[in-house]
Amino acid sequence: MAAVALQVLLSACGGGDGPSSPSSASTASGPAPSGSDSGSVPQGPAALPTGKSDLAVQAGSHLSPVGFEPALLLDVPEGWTSVHRGADGFDLGQPDPTRDAPLLAVVVLTPPQASAAAALAAVRKHTTGTVRAVGADIGTIPATGLDITGGTGQLVVSAGQGIALDAAPGQRVRVLAADVGGVPLMVVVLVPDGERWARVLPRAEALLGGVAPA
Repeated sequence: MAAVALQVLLSACGGGDGPSSPSSASTASGPAPSGSDSGSVPQGPAALPTGKSDLAVQAGSHLSPVGFEPALLLDVPEGWTSVHRGADGFDLGQPDPTRDAPLLAVVVLTPPQASAAAALAAVRKHTTGTVRAVGADIGTIPATGLDITGGTGQLVVSAGQGIALDAAPGQRVRVLAADVGGVPLMVVVLVPDGERWARVLPRAEALLGGVAPA
């Protein structure tokens, strides 16, 4: 199975000087500039490149990776990196400036269940952590969700098993789900050090505020 545990999935997010200075050998660019010809047509946002590599995501508009459903338009602020980008899920993260670990991660995936309600029910059934129901939008997409503190074992897995995230003691997670054009969408906001939740959640909210169906 190609599932990626949280520590492996996000390991490349650490080691930078802070969220505004991600360390990466490659960059995902935003919209391509228009040519010098007056008759040239500006290109739209490019899709995040498929692959598993430490990628500094340039601030600006991007599309979800090719093959990801539902297709999304992302307005990404500065300071985000990505490690895994596939047809069933992708991540965006920020490094912890104090240690070689992620400060937070936002993981967007297509769940294996047929609906958002079924996907959330599966998470609630299997989690061993403390669960609280929440309501929050994914950008322009109305969603429902769960806040989960602590626990152990697998928390979520993507439809193609390309991404799997585990619960952990001291960790805090928000799982949001919505149906977009009949396709379930799940977003996981994960903060390994739950004590930092209130401080870093606004960064995730700013990122999610720029999400819309493509």
